[in-house]
Amino acid sequence: MTTRAGKIAWTVLLILAAGWTLNHLAGIFLYAGDTPRLVFVSFAAVDLAATLVLLFPYRRHRQWAWLAIWAEVATIASVFFWADREIGAWYGAIAVLMATAQLLTLREFSTSAPRRPVRNP
Repeated sequence: MTTRAGKIAWTVLLILAAGWTLNHLAGIFLYAGDTPRLVFVSFAAVDLAATLVLLFPYRRHRQWAWLAIWAEVATIASVFFWADREIGAWYGAIAVLMATAQLLTLREFSTSAPRRPVRNP
């Protein structure tokens, strides 16, 4: 990331994605009785994939990586619609924070297209 806002937004996204990975991995073993274990496994897989994308191709300004992070945001936001109010509100708030951070990096990705050098006549 080249701008200060981009660096902060990337850091927020990375911390949240890594944190959700650990949270959902722990959920596989701790909360599997209340919620189907497959939900935690699926969320942990999406979170881990997002963390890896943020660490490598996202920092290289790959546009597909920027689009792929929306899968993480959508996954977290989906809990708002099917979980109980307290957990849904927490996940919804985090999804809004992630979406805001994601949008703050948009300028980094829209200006990263290679440009042809201008020649003087």
